[in-house]
Amino acid sequence: MATKFSALQVLSIPELFDIIQGYITPHDLAQCVLVSSDFSTLFTPLLWHTISLTTLKQHIHFTTSVDVQVALLRNSKFVRVIRVWTCKSLRPFMAIKPEDLSSLTALEFSWLTTHVGHATSLTEGVARSAIRDTSNERVAWSVGRREVKRQHTFSMHSSFRKKVLYELYSVRAQVEDGPSQTSRERYHHRKRLLRLQNNEVAPLPVPLIWQRPEIVRAVKEDDKLYEDPKDDQLLILFLSYFPELRIFMSTSLLFLNPDVLKVLGSRLGQMRYLSLTLDDIGRKNRYGALKNLLDQKYPSLERLRLMFSNVRCTDDILSLDQDNSDPGESSFTSEYVAGPILSMKSLMVEDNVFLPHSARIFPQPWLPFLKRCINLTSLTLGHIHHPFLNETASIISESCPLIDNLTLGCVSAVQRQSHQPTDQNMASLFAACSARTEEEVKYPATISLSSILSLASTKRSTGLKLVRLYGIPFPETFPKLEVLNALPNARLRLTRNKGGVNARLLIDSLAIGQWACAETLRVLKVNISGFALSDRELSVPVPTHVTVTPTDPNNQDDTEPIAAVLDTLADLMQTRGVEPSTLQQHVCQHLATLASLQELCLGVEPADELDFRGCLHGVQEDCLDFSLESGLDRLEDLKELRVFSVMRMKHKIRLEEVKWMVEKWPKLEAVPGLLSSTSYNDTHDEKQTLQDEEQHIIHWIRENKPLLKYSNVAPSKGSLQERL
Repeated sequence: MATKFSALQVLSIPELFDIIQGYITPHDLAQCVLVSSDFSTLFTPLLWHTISLTTLKQHIHFTTSVDVQVALLRNSKFVRVIRVWTCKSLRPFMAIKPEDLSSLTALEFSWLTTHVGHATSLTEGVARSAIRDTSNERVAWSVGRREVKRQHTFSMHSSFRKKVLYELYSVRAQVEDGPSQTSRERYHHRKRLLRLQNNEVAPLPVPLIWQRPEIVRAVKEDDKLYEDPKDDQLLILFLSYFPELRIFMSTSLLFLNPDVLKVLGSRLGQMRYLSLTLDDIGRKNRYGALKNLLDQKYPSLERLRLMFSNVRCTDDILSLDQDNSDPGESSFTSEYVAGPILSMKSLMVEDNVFLPHSARIFPQPWLPFLKRCINLTSLTLGHIHHPFLNETASIISESCPLIDNLTLGCVSAVQRQSHQPTDQNMASLFAACSARTEEEVKYPATISLSSILSLASTKRSTGLKLVRLYGIPFPETFPKLEVLNALPNARLRLTRNKGGVNARLLIDSLAIGQWACAETLRVLKVNISGFALSDRELSVPVPTHVTVTPTDPNNQDDTEPIAAVLDTLADLMQTRGVEPSTLQQHVCQHLATLASLQELCLGVEPADELDFRGCLHGVQEDCLDFSLESGLDRLEDLKELRVFSVMRMKHKIRLEEVKWMVEKWPKLEAVPGLLSSTSYNDTHDEKQTLQDEEQHIIHWIRENKPLLKYSNVAPSKGSLQERL
């Protein structure tokens, strides 16, 4: 009995339970629960902890099956989280007594993975991880999801067009009478001739009626349930029926009406985390309901996320604040009505506001709320326009001195011709967060990069420890690495730009001096390229002589473009003289100087594939191959390394390299991207040889390093789970 009890205690560890789920499906766990009473006592609360109905099949089975209703009544006391995609999935819970659902603390409205309107343009994995994730690192994706949908829709139309053209070309190739006459046209012509010979009248054309499949029709009809007004009444009844709810997340396409906001405002005394997705907030009644909600007292609220979608600036909203306030009175009245919020720690605002070309600016209802959050430590602005940056900076400097994590997902300017005011306002926002120790900056492609260098120069004497640069289209001449040299206490350096860092520029920057943060740098995420020349560069002829003919003999400035071309050709000739393996050894040697490094990510992460500019495909060819011959042995001094990511990289890590890493890096825990580093250019024999080598690697890891986590370079659709 003691042995059985100790075994149950070991299995109750959450980390071990996650490992068990990697080998046993939830169905198998349920079967084990039915067989063993001890197993049932241990795992039944874990299996019923979260009820997730994110597909149409799950919704229908859960709401119509009698066995499911009986099981729900028997195990309702273990339910803590309900995740649904429509309010109609809440009906079975209304038949349960509130005291039987006393453990329920969270209600989430997630993305429907089989939603017809989005399944045609978004993959299942993108749809699942797009909106439900509300972390700071993924706010840029949530802001730009429409751009992803548009790009996927275009790609879908493009592929359909190619398919139609291919079919037309294949039919045209079978035509014998002429290049413009198809077989179908010849068939109708022959039928017409036969009817004319027999003096018959041609029948009227019968229109073709396309019959929608039953499954698609059912999903399409069920899609209309989102806009049913009765669902809001059901949600209001559910919120009043279960007063112990602490977390409410509307992170999908559920757009709350003023009545739901009013009910939420009446029970904010128990809420800890509130996430709202609001549609058409430009209407006067919805804007007023949101403003009244933000003016309430929040005794225990810790996190608030607001997302405004499809917002248009209307005249009645623009005059709303003007009608209710005097010219000499401050617009921040909620601070004195409800008082400061002491429990608020995190505020996330994703504002997809439509700005017309005129100078009208949509009033921001969250700015008065921000002034009340005196203990705020994390601020995320998913989409903000530069006129509000200066006002936000003044509020932070006056009322929010404890902010240590700032996230800017996107900053847009009203006048696209000039971004200088935007840079000035962003500089003022950086200066306002003087007490922070962590900072995360995300720039769109339309913003100039002068504020990054100003950030590096102004924060040299502070304790800035965390720097993240997202989506920055660095020009080739931009001093990317000067930011690191300006941060002596930095711990994280993350770049997710398209081109990455050139290997030669990296070596040149390190040749001047070691990074100022080399001793404290723990995480380095950067794409290093420039080890191989492209075919276009190799085909550039190197001229033996150049004749310069200026258009104006008195003007010598016309020779500057020719001089730039000569410099480029000289650099190209110099690069051709360096062996790629030697260049990789130099880069590895400089990376080995980062002795405190714990995470080294040089490939493309799964989060980068969901960038709002579009998904990334293929394998990175121009990169470090990490073989022992090319310089992997130079990284022996990285004794603190725990994660070594080579996702989507054309590396040459084989069994010998894996043995070396396990021996030299004793704290190594994960190697994402270890397997399947093939590309489309590899032959069948090369792919077969690599697959055989991977089987040897898997067998050796299971025998010698079973806890080492590793994954393939191309995760399966909708799944990013690691192989254990």
